[in-house]
Amino acid sequence: MVRWRLRPTRRKLRWNIIVECVGEDGKQSTIALGTVERLAGSTTAENLGVNLQESKQIANRLQDTVVKKQLQEHCEQRRKCLTCGRLRPIKDFRCRALDTVLGPSA
Repeated sequence: MVRWRLRPTRRKLRWNIIVECVGEDGKQSTIALGTVERLAGSTTAENLGVNLQESKQIANRLQDTVVKKQLQEHCEQRRKCLTCGRLRPIKDFRCRALDTVLGPSA
């Protein structure tokens, strides 16, 4: 008689968090905010759901992504001359940091 011993496999469950931005012109861009991985069958009260560190990381990446896109759009609109509609010259190329509720966004 032959008996087979089945080894329990350690499969991973993976959730990819992706943000999709659709502009007024219909152009789409997707940005990966992060990945949450768990071993299948090893759920305990401690590792149920998204932990605090993962949630902070995802929230910060989301905030950074939204702020950068909004600032880019704002700067493009501000460069247009109100009188003739042409782009005004850029006089300063320094990077700026913006403080938000979730921390600084560069």
